[in-house]
Amino acid sequence: MSKAKISKKMDKILRHPHVTWEKVGCDGYLICCRSESWMIWPRSRKYKKFCNGRPVSDFYIGEIEDFYQRFITKRITLPENSGKVWNPNEEDIFFEMIQNSLTIRDVALELERSCGEVATKLVTLIGVSTAITFDNQMQYDVSMLNIINKLK
Repeated sequence: MSKAKISKKMDKILRHPHVTWEKVGCDGYLICCRSESWMIWPRSRKYKKFCNGRPVSDFYIGEIEDFYQRFITKRITLPENSGKVWNPNEEDIFFEMIQNSLTIRDVALELERSCGEVATKLVTLIGVSTAITFDNQMQYDVSMLNIINKLK
């Protein structure tokens, strides 16, 4: 995304009536909105929730517009961990759930992620070079082990 587009999106956040903010470092912002505080680094598309000056979440990675819609306007509701970087514990649980023939939807609910994120993680971890489409919601209810076996 160009600097001009990033600047325009950040301006939208900074001018929101419920937002107070301060510049931190050369490219970070501390955003406070409705008793929540966030550090956002627009160029790297990362943000992290803070409380009393300390981080209280893992990094989220996503577009500035998504941050605005999700946390500033509250217009979209996503699972708690949606957009966060996967941690090793989640990956262990993910592999265990594959072995237990659970579905993408089961994993999404357990790990508080979107079905799309889980499907993408499955494709990434099994190293499939061809795209798998998960457009049909019913495919989220198929065992991940069955999906892997079909791709072999």
